[in-house]
Amino acid sequence: MSEGNGGKPHQDIRGMAYQMRASGARLITIVGVDRGDGTIELIYLFDRNGDVEDRRFVVEAEEEVDSISDIYAGATNMERENMDLLGMRFKGLEPGLLLVPGKSVKAPLRKRSEEGT
Repeated sequence: MSEGNGGKPHQDIRGMAYQMRASGARLITIVGVDRGDGTIELIYLFDRNGDVEDRRFVVEAEEEVDSISDIYAGATNMERENMDLLGMRFKGLEPGLLLVPGKSVKAPLRKRSEEGT
């Protein structure tokens, strides 16, 4: 777990989701960005009273992240998308690809080193 560029440690993700839900905010999407340094920035976008707000968290690329799918039901597909495209893991979600299991490129949005890892 690490911090940087406004990102917070991932332990705050569920607390943030509860707080946003209590304030009436609607989850728009969850964007994952491979920072190229072994970490992934998760950007949670919300609509609250017509204003778009973001909450950012930086996690280790191989770390299992807390799911918010029990707080925001629509988060399941968003988290699965990040699993497919970045190879992330979310607690409580089964591993495997959501889209075309077994035929898709694994984690196509992950940055690779020159050695191919």
